[in-house]
Amino acid sequence: MTDKVLKLSASLDRYELPADLSKSELNCLVNIAPNIATSDEGELASSAGICLVFDCSYSMMGTKFNLALNTAKMIVDVLHERHKLSLIAFNDNSSVVIRNAVPAESEKESIKKLINRLKSHLGGTTNMAAGISRAMDVLSEGNADVNIMVILSDGMPDSTDETQEQANTVSEAGVQLFAVGIGDSYNANQLLRLVSPSNGAVYGDSQESKITEIFYDIMHRVDRIIATNVKLSLAFDECIHLKQAFKISPERAMYDSADLNNIDDAVELRLGNIGDNRIHEILLKLEADNADVGEQALIRVRLQYDTYSYGEKTTHDHEIVLTLNYTHDDTQTSGVNEKIKSAVRSATIVQLSDELMQACLNLDDDLALKIIAKLEQHCDMENNEALQQQLDNIKNKILRKDNITDRDRNDFLLASTVAAPRAELFDLILVDPGPETIRLVREIRYATQKGLREIVNIAQRKHSVVTVFRSKSAAEKLQQRLVNLGSKVNIYVREIEEEEQDLQN
Repeated sequence: MTDKVLKLSASLDRYELPADLSKSELNCLVNIAPNIATSDEGELASSAGICLVFDCSYSMMGTKFNLALNTAKMIVDVLHERHKLSLIAFNDNSSVVIRNAVPAESEKESIKKLINRLKSHLGGTTNMAAGISRAMDVLSEGNADVNIMVILSDGMPDSTDETQEQANTVSEAGVQLFAVGIGDSYNANQLLRLVSPSNGAVYGDSQESKITEIFYDIMHRVDRIIATNVKLSLAFDECIHLKQAFKISPERAMYDSADLNNIDDAVELRLGNIGDNRIHEILLKLEADNADVGEQALIRVRLQYDTYSYGEKTTHDHEIVLTLNYTHDDTQTSGVNEKIKSAVRSATIVQLSDELMQACLNLDDDLALKIIAKLEQHCDMENNEALQQQLDNIKNKILRKDNITDRDRNDFLLASTVAAPRAELFDLILVDPGPETIRLVREIRYATQKGLREIVNIAQRKHSVVTVFRSKSAAEKLQQRLVNLGSKVNIYVREIEEEEQDLQN
């Protein structure tokens, strides 16, 4: 494994500041990208303690509860045995259903039988805080490299303040939170606040049938972790001040001031875990004081993270220093690039989306329509059809004087958190070679031109990368040919930098 599994880069939209201007605005874009392509199962990063925290309140009765039950069983089937699985049920109180179980093939059926015990907890209210607290107790008993908590709920918690306090506590302990909303009554905005301190993500869909697919995506995300305990620290000279911080990728969000650990002209952002298929980007909006001509101001960007290779932990530390020069010129100079422009546009979309939701809650239709007009311009520039569709829905309801429902708000908010499209690679993963080994080797050799020994090694090892495509359709074609032989094959998507070349088309 390469020493640096993550690449750190940073750029400014201007590197020269006018000396005689009292205040100058500038933007800093920080990029953290995976620096390896995972192919060796022994180097597949970290073991994870995964705790599913399931809402078993009265409102979950019926289809939603049965779906939650089946989803938990699906997770057992797809989870790699290097991880540990726990399951917490919460209603008025909380209960441990599964405690740090290892999903080895020989144990999967026994674990799925334990999941059926969720039925005995159905009923009562939504004490989500108790569920999070109990999940933290269970995770702390394990010895995994990284701890993940996934909350599924269909409504608001009994106490939002207590739930937020518990979420902050587990985030500070290094646990990364994900949340999944189900149905029409959950509050996406509240769930976003829960996961924000740990750099987690919120998923949701009013179509209950899609929840299983959502959980599969989360488990895939966990399975690809290559760096844990990731922290980004930024130190500024005394003339540079941080005004706002935004996450641009893999999801879009605006950091709350409470999530920024500001100490003496420095800020620390907790980024949790990073996989080999995700690029993280942070946009910092800065303000600079004036200074004498010829003076310089420095911005220090430091990345710290842990990696695990064959069970051995290594701590990494990288730093970049950006230099600003004060000149006579009062015009914005070099440094502006399309990446920063796109990042600023994403940050603007996040801000405007928050303002639109506030206008809708305040029933200020005129203001809402003005904000929608601005958002439509940005959607056009990044060709964001999904967000535009949600905007059209809200706009039409305002014009018709219809009520904006919880479902409308949730669908819009989640669409606004989706990052702008990036170039992608499609990893074809052989989960299980199946019975036709010889035909499988021939098919892979024909499709990839790999050597026979390399293909045999792939076929003998579960969860190995067969090959990598730039085209999803090409990956799906080979996937289908291998499935027809009785193999189990998945396609994993990962983001790439524009500079990456020499990959199979």
